[in-house]
Amino acid sequence: MFERFRTLYRWHPQEEQSIYDGFENTIKDRYKDRMRTARKHSAKLARAKEHIIVNIADSIHILEDFNPKYIPDGVWRSLCKYWDTPEWKKLSASGTKNRNSSDGSGKTGRHTGGSIGMNEHRDRLRLMLGREPTWEEVYLQTRLTAESKARYFAGDHTNLQFLSKKAEDSYYDYKRAETEKYPEEADRPTIGDANLWLESQFKLTGGKKKGPVYGIGSSDIHRVVTGTYSTGSSSSSDYAQSQQEVQMLREKLQTMEEHMEAREEKLREEFEERQAEMERKQKEMQDMMAAFMQSCPNSFRPLGNPSSDPNP
Repeated sequence: MFERFRTLYRWHPQEEQSIYDGFENTIKDRYKDRMRTARKHSAKLARAKEHIIVNIADSIHILEDFNPKYIPDGVWRSLCKYWDTPEWKKLSASGTKNRNSSDGSGKTGRHTGGSIGMNEHRDRLRLMLGREPTWEEVYLQTRLTAESKARYFAGDHTNLQFLSKKAEDSYYDYKRAETEKYPEEADRPTIGDANLWLESQFKLTGGKKKGPVYGIGSSDIHRVVTGTYSTGSSSSSDYAQSQQEVQMLREKLQTMEEHMEAREEKLREEFEERQAEMERKQKEMQDMMAAFMQSCPNSFRPLGNPSSDPNP
């Protein structure tokens, strides 16, 4: 699939690995979302047939008989067999727990950025503001509550309300580190300091450098924090163009998926309506036949035992 993707878009050779990693992560995320949607749709079909489903993960054996129309029956049953294993249920329970767990503030929110990358958030914010946004603005755009975000971009930077304690700690640790590194405000970067954000987040994690950097994800940290690419000016133009092309493809795929899901839902509803109409007509026919038989004279009804007839 990546080889096909390579024939449609181009990028600087230095970005090969980051492009591949981003492509792979996007596919993984979309696949998980699609499978989660398929299980929910299957559960809806099962409930329509009066099956009681409280926890989908504990009812996979029921879902096996209710495959979504866009997944072949054999493929669906194979998926259900995998989802019904202890290993998958353990992973599912762990993922659910992580998504629903709260931090020290009792909040479960992580960010309001949706499924798009931080690079795109920066690009969208640039369009909204009409200038290159600062890293502070990009970060707060995805980590503040809706009310606090509206106040912040209206000019009120007091009493910021974050979605989680981790989001708040990360922000203020960076601001403290920035003050220590640049005592004079005039010396501070107007956009942001990528290395400083990296260092401040490593301190919060006890020096652990494994995995994505908080607030950045799989995006280029220099691109997200400063608005410029870490690959240097010689490759920035090509890379920027490739990023735009990747984003266009992502939007096209998203639109196609939404249209497919809407079409599938419409077809399912039409099928259920036709099925309900057929059942209604069948019931009416049965009632009519029953009423007709009741109204028939005795002479049209089945004869009894011939031996009881006095005139054979």
